[in-house]
Amino acid sequence: MNAYKTVQVRSELTDEQANHASFWKDALRLSSLYLICWAAVYLETPIIIRLVVALLLIFIQLYSYYYSSVIVLMALFIPFFSIFFDNAISGITITRLAFATFFIQSLQKQKLRNLQISPSLLFLILISLTTLQISSSYQILFRDMPISSDGSSANSINILAIIYDNLSVILFLYFIFTRLPFNKLTYFINFIILLAILEAISLLFVAIQYPNQVFGTMASEVDRNILWLNPLFGHKNDWSMILVFIFLVAIVRNIYVKDYKLIYYLVLGIVLPTIAISLSRQAYVWCALVFLVVSWLQKDFRFVGYLSIIALLVVLFQPDFILQRIQSMLEVRSVEDFQELNRKVSDLAVEQAINNFTIIPRMFFQDWEYNWSEGFWNGFLHQQGILGLLYTFFLYFYIYRRYDTLSRMKKGSLYYYCIILMTAIMLMFLANFNRRYTHFMHYKGDIGQIGFLVMFLIMYTELVYSAIRRQLPEMLLLK
Repeated sequence: MNAYKTVQVRSELTDEQANHASFWKDALRLSSLYLICWAAVYLETPIIIRLVVALLLIFIQLYSYYYSSVIVLMALFIPFFSIFFDNAISGITITRLAFATFFIQSLQKQKLRNLQISPSLLFLILISLTTLQISSSYQILFRDMPISSDGSSANSINILAIIYDNLSVILFLYFIFTRLPFNKLTYFINFIILLAILEAISLLFVAIQYPNQVFGTMASEVDRNILWLNPLFGHKNDWSMILVFIFLVAIVRNIYVKDYKLIYYLVLGIVLPTIAISLSRQAYVWCALVFLVVSWLQKDFRFVGYLSIIALLVVLFQPDFILQRIQSMLEVRSVEDFQELNRKVSDLAVEQAINNFTIIPRMFFQDWEYNWSEGFWNGFLHQQGILGLLYTFFLYFYIYRRYDTLSRMKKGSLYYYCIILMTAIMLMFLANFNRRYTHFMHYKGDIGQIGFLVMFLIMYTELVYSAIRRQLPEMLLLK
């Protein structure tokens, strides 16, 4: 009997070591593919080279369903894949091509399990996404709401393309959570973190190429557009915000998961410096909130200590590029000073938000107008009014309460994923006052990186809960 147990333990250790080796091989392949794609776009290679890269990705997808899903994950999560062909091929993107291949494979792939998620939670999220898709389409088609920062508008074909992209995200999540084995889904969390690290490396490389953007007075408008409004990753307040959420996932997992520590050290060594060079005061504030909220939820004040260490390092080394950005925040002495520092809380923005507090949404009797607060809540109010806002408040409260309840079970990985989601919901709620991509869907109708990440984490946490509740042996693979 003892001999049998010894063999069984050795077998489990061998399987675990094999899983680790498999993950790192896949991580290396994913990193290589990312760097090839990023170089093709960043170096502005001819369209023929980009087509060859696209064909390479499709060929890899045909190798296996698992690799196909990894390619789609990368294409959905990294922003520049939507402009990979630089409009040379109208309406065609790598993301759409990769998802089409994945979709056909998914229909042929045997289902391993039903979708493990609370029906009421799934219904509430889908209602939120659907109503936002409808209201944004109405605004774009009939109220001239632009679909991009350059002011361009859309037609019905563009609307269908946006809906296709959003369905790609929803169906991708559905298929991987019903067709991939447990251990591969665990990999995906680390893959998302890895992709964010690679995105951060790309941005650090840009900062080195254009040092005046970060470490000195901006030399030209070109420098400003390269990093602050990056053509591949978006505005600094957008890409820095997703890095804050990745940082949240990494630091909480780092406490409870013994494996893959290297990834979490890379987050500290690469993602945090990238947030610093973003010069986004909002990202600085949200990072501090991550430490404080996690400390409060876990009743573990080590995180406050970590935050204090970071603050101490800033005081000791006094990096000019950070001090110049936060100095104005520290000098605020009145409401007027704060409004001057941040136009998003100006009298004009406050007045617009107050006017949007109507039962019948203002979009039905007023043309689109610029969102002066630049926040989700204000734009959402314009489209769905008070009732829509109350519904979203209820949705956030429902999600928070659900994971607060599940966290009280104190069941290993379920506990820390609940902590992550509770913190994420609080950050989303607060950030929605002056950020637009911190809900499940932008009020213009597209799903961003944060929406994708949070929906993935919700579905994964529900899977963990289902495995624990049903006492499935696979629950040992959920970390």
